[in-house]
Amino acid sequence: MPTTDPRLAPLLEERAAVSRALHDDIGQALTAAVLELQFSGTGPVDAETRDAVVAELKAAIARLRDISLRLAKPPGATGG
Repeated sequence: MPTTDPRLAPLLEERAAVSRALHDDIGQALTAAVLELQFSGTGPVDAETRDAVVAELKAAIARLRDISLRLAKPPGATGG
């Protein structure tokens, strides 16, 4: 007797895809931003470093928003 209802397979696959996207994409971007700031020294962050970190964080936020919007759509829905 299977331990998982086969009707849940698509949902479980989607959850796995979301988990990978959050971990691999957004988690990596946020970690990179943190490391950039940590290794910038103890003094003020130069404008170039600050701008690069802000750009990376904004990109991560946009990717997170995209994932959230895709998850909010009912199955089979198309368009934006």
